[in-house]
Amino acid sequence: MGAHASRGKGLGFANAGYAVAVIDNPEASPAAWAPRIVDAAPERFDAVPATAVVRDGAHVIAIAVRQEGMHAGALVRYPVAALARCDVAAGEWWAGDARGWVAVGSLGGPGPAWVLDDAGSECSVHWDERTRSFVHVASYGFGASTIGLRTAPSLTGPWSAPVAVFRPAESDGQRPFVYAARAHPELRGPHAADLVVTYASNSFEFADLLTMQGERSLYWPRFVAVPIGR
Repeated sequence: MGAHASRGKGLGFANAGYAVAVIDNPEASPAAWAPRIVDAAPERFDAVPATAVVRDGAHVIAIAVRQEGMHAGALVRYPVAALARCDVAAGEWWAGDARGWVAVGSLGGPGPAWVLDDAGSECSVHWDERTRSFVHVASYGFGASTIGLRTAPSLTGPWSAPVAVFRPAESDGQRPFVYAARAHPELRGPHAADLVVTYASNSFEFADLLTMQGERSLYWPRFVAVPIGR
């Protein structure tokens, strides 16, 4: 996603669309990367990919988040081969059980179906073998936040209500700014039932990040293992 300044509104920036970046040699050192970046055409509805993505067979499915009001989540899928060419024009949006996946030009006025009432401005989604379900992780709340987890048998839902699994200690600070919870199923926790989750702690005052204490304690990812499955 891209952003532009929005003085006096929100956190001082607003969404300005999105682009697709492809790295052909991801296993190489980042210094050797030469990303191909293609701007995507803006949609006529308020849903911007992609806060989280998951591979599902021949497609990559992305959560697209509403920017105004509650961050509800819709789904858009892209053929893997098309995405590797930076081609998002072939994307199909989930329009509900009755219509299924449809091209953007066929969605009509209502736009896509909302499968998550609050997907979070940043989140993750993955298939978890232990629970035999898709798992969505996000931060709930603004400033002070709690990490919540939802499950669903399918990406299209129905999704459970969020269950609070961890409240960061930073959320109980004097001026909390805690956000960006997401799961990392590729990592292992101390126990077989653990799901490793990260979140970010920040400050509403930019100058705080430039202090000695801020450099040590702010804007670093925090890791926590939360129980899931058995």
